[in-house]
Amino acid sequence: MNLSLCPSCATEYRALRNNDTLMESFAQNIIKANIAADPSVELGEKYVRFTKAHLAEIQEILKLEKSK
Repeated sequence: MNLSLCPSCATEYRALRNNDTLMESFAQNIIKANIAADPSVELGEKYVRFTKAHLAEIQEILKLEKSK
């Protein structure tokens, strides 16, 4: 799965994704996110904003991966 981010956010994300604990927390935050209220998800000290449709798709993919 790939995220489309602006160059600045992509650089920060590449640095953060090497932290397994942080990335697991990010995945859990995505799964728990309330699409109707706010499609932004905490990643470390920042927030990643998704469209509602993309967040719903990512949630389903992560749920399927966890059920394996």
